[in-house]
Amino acid sequence: MDSLGTRTQDWSAGAPGITWTKGEVLRRMRCDCTGKFVSLETGDPEEQSADLQDGVIALEVRLTRNCAECGEEKKESTVSQEEEITDKIDAHMQKFHADVPDAERPTLSLSVEYSTEEGGGGRYKKNMIELISNYTVTCDTCTGDDELVAEGSITDSCAAGEFEEM
Repeated sequence: MDSLGTRTQDWSAGAPGITWTKGEVLRRMRCDCTGKFVSLETGDPEEQSADLQDGVIALEVRLTRNCAECGEEKKESTVSQEEEITDKIDAHMQKFHADVPDAERPTLSLSVEYSTEEGGGGRYKKNMIELISNYTVTCDTCTGDDELVAEGSITDSCAAGEFEEM
């Protein structure tokens, strides 16, 4: 019990130094707009950065969990992904640009499409959010079928419970 005689319990789910009352936890689970208990949906991924440097694709993507009732963002997480494609770039350069000096090598363009899938969440299981990043790297000086340098996907997943409150 606290100094006011209110019974408190640690509802912080393992967060050190934070003690919430049961009422505070229940208020956090309610929609601010409607006051109803609501579920959360995964929002559209937002690209924070997408870089291709020294043969490494580096992506940073913001994921949100939104109120199913009104769409307001409730939780967020930032996911960083990397994949090395040096071998694919070197193979393209040797095949199509072997006679070009290193200083005059063509530039490469990176385009990425993001999608999410929600899974798990059965009894005693974590609800997992999977981020799928489909990338395409093209050569700016080549045309037709020769312009494709590399394509693939990077998959990463995180538990929905690990998202931070906003």
